[in-house]
Amino acid sequence: GVITDSGAIAVTGLGSFNANNGASDVTFDFGVTTFGSIGATGAIVTLSETDATVLANVTATTFNLTSVGTITQTAGSSVLVSGTTTVANGANDVTLNNATNDFGTVTFTTTTGNVTLRDRSALVLGGSGALASLTVTTAGDLTQTGAIAVTGATNLNTGAFDTTLTNAGNEFTGVVNVANSRNSSITDVTALSLGTVVSTLSITANAGTGITIDSLTAGTTISLTTVA
Repeated sequence: GVITDSGAIAVTGLGSFNANNGASDVTFDFGVTTFGSIGATGAIVTLSETDATVLANVTATTFNLTSVGTITQTAGSSVLVSGTTTVANGANDVTLNNATNDFGTVTFTTTTGNVTLRDRSALVLGGSGALASLTVTTAGDLTQTGAIAVTGATNLNTGAFDTTLTNAGNEFTGVVNVANSRNSSITDVTALSLGTVVSTLSITANAGTGITIDSLTAGTTISLTTVA
């Protein structure tokens, strides 16, 4: 059955929870909740922590994570979410960069800190507020379903796969770097600054006003378009 809380929980070490081998929900969102680290297996996993959050192994269909501090993960742990991961932790950083992580869609609601994500396959960004910086490494295509806003640098690496961030509402205030990709496509609603972009095939950029470039390397074509 489900695992849930009805009062304050304080665990200095690891809290590990498994709800019916992932068939039922895990919910910790009542009052003061703190863990040294937390791992969970459930259908819908909801965690609201009144401290910094350290994730151990998490397996879920849907993962809702709210924290008043930084969000990190333990060495060797994996966050495996087949559906949507929704993260809210204000001005604090999110660092989920273990190589075995596998997300479906990741959305940032109130987060405005530095975000680092790593995914062992494809990754979909569901949208964000104004992130301080964004670093994403994948072993699959990187796409989006919602607009992304980043005030600082954006650093992307999709290896032999495509980078496609073409939502018309994107706002990359800082420089955008793509260390390695097959096809790179970036759209910005205002001005776009491209730093170092390396694609084995094509680079496509669209901006509402101007495009500034530093170093572009493409195996086939480079296409830059502004509308004003």
